[in-house]
Amino acid sequence: MVSEPTDIRWIEAARETLRNHLLDRSPEVDAAPGILFISDVASRIAAAYEWTSRLMYAKLIDPPIHITIELHNAYGYLLTADSNRSWRKISRVPDTIFGKSWVYGDELMGDVRGNARSSILWFFERMDWIPTSGVMNQMMSELFPP
Repeated sequence: MVSEPTDIRWIEAARETLRNHLLDRSPEVDAAPGILFISDVASRIAAAYEWTSRLMYAKLIDPPIHITIELHNAYGYLLTADSNRSWRKISRVPDTIFGKSWVYGDELMGDVRGNARSSILWFFERMDWIPTSGVMNQMMSELFPP
């Protein structure tokens, strides 16, 4: 997500993916300070929820549980899909520090997938992208296989 931009090959591959998606908007892509892939954002949020629920299940932590997910120093980063998916939108990280905290009781363990989905949607909506229910369902199936 944001940690990868230290590898110049990763940066160029990400920019090339976004250039291919947006075709005529390469100057905007080149001017962006960085790129975030939808799949990376979603998988990292889902991992936070999965890990927290496992700690609760093992009785290593007790409710109330505070989950805080923040993105720091990513103002202006562009959101994009992986190269095998269609993407034609310019969506940017809106602030230098961008995030939210959620508080859960025992219900977190009962609906990890649903709670993670709500948090993932919250982040994408703030980046001016609202995925269709079909896209979200497919993403959640990939993140939380049966």
